[in-house]
Amino acid sequence: MDIRPSQHPTIPQVLLGLFVVWQLCFLLAGNFIAFFPHGQAQEGELSDSRAMPPGPEEQGPVQNVLEGVAKVTDCWSQSTGQAQAWWLFAPSFPKESTFPVVELRWDDGVSSTSASASSTPPARLGSVIEPSDPQHYFRAPGSFDRLFHYEIRLGLIFWGWNPESLRKHPDLWREAVENRVRRQWKSMRAYLRWRVERFQSEHPGLPPPRQAILLIRLYRTPKPGQEPLKWDGPIELPLARWLPHEDNAPGSLPMQMCDPASGQFLGLKVKE
Repeated sequence: MDIRPSQHPTIPQVLLGLFVVWQLCFLLAGNFIAFFPHGQAQEGELSDSRAMPPGPEEQGPVQNVLEGVAKVTDCWSQSTGQAQAWWLFAPSFPKESTFPVVELRWDDGVSSTSASASSTPPARLGSVIEPSDPQHYFRAPGSFDRLFHYEIRLGLIFWGWNPESLRKHPDLWREAVENRVRRQWKSMRAYLRWRVERFQSEHPGLPPPRQAILLIRLYRTPKPGQEPLKWDGPIELPLARWLPHEDNAPGSLPMQMCDPASGQFLGLKVKE
């Protein structure tokens, strides 16, 4: 009888087995933990995270375990590129498509005399992502993916906006816009500065603009069964304004918010 000595698994085989076991545990835990409140509501300036923070009544030992597991799975998913955004498909999805527009003005937006004194008409800079005809368009693959994700996150605040909601909850919308501008003012200013600098390089004979206004254009998704199938819009909503000549005003943020109820731009004080 030929009795051969048993072979022990090699170190690479052991490591591979541990990795497979860990990956299976990660997939189960990562998907299971998503059904429970955990984490923080916001993750950075350009994040569209839908994390649901736990309420005061949910604190306790069980919640601490959930938070610990979530930190491990979130860290692993982000470091290995396995983060998933299933809310793109369910249980809800945006009913509007948003595109930023930058309006450059050479008056100060305060006095009528400055507007009449400026002989330069406003300039509007649209997004290269927005189709000229939303009913018929084709976009070939290109290098606009990073710009697309940057621009679309500037208008996330207005997903779900409608006039009726604004009439019923003007204070809530005002607070939401203020929080968004406070959270994303660096990203908004960087985007506006980039558009201004590109415009000036293409029009060297013009003086620097005194206002750069960020507007969001909304196209509403047609309702199911709607005939003819037609996109509604666009609706333009001013979101924020940058005054380059007042960029370093002490005690104030460089970006101003637009009150969605009144349409007026309001300065934002730096929070202590």
